Amino acid sequence: MSFPEARARQQAAVFARLGEPGHWNSATDPVQVRLVEADDMASLGELQLIVPTMAIRVRKADRPDVQVDDTCWIVAIDRTFRVTSDPMLDRNGVWVCPVVEVT
Repeated sequence: MSFPEARARQQAAVFARLGEPGHWNSATDPVQVRLVEADDMASLGELQLIVPTMAIRVRKADRPDVQVDDTCWIVAIDRTFRVTSDPMLDRNGVWVCPVVEVT
């Protein structure tokens, strides 16, 4: 087994174990996604702010094309998110999509 094949198998295992089913742009077939919530530090002059951020991670194999304004409904938590800026493809073939919750 080559290294790229091993990496793809590892990513598939991670998303199968830790991912949740999500429907991308109202598609009927769910894909496995991971919601990542973190806090970032931002500065405004002398003021330091803690800013909550959210991102959805989805494998390129499941969603080859991700765009700004795409939406993802995560079934298990019944929440919908919208991609707010250009997604980045990491070296493991996973899209990292900055999102906000749609209310």
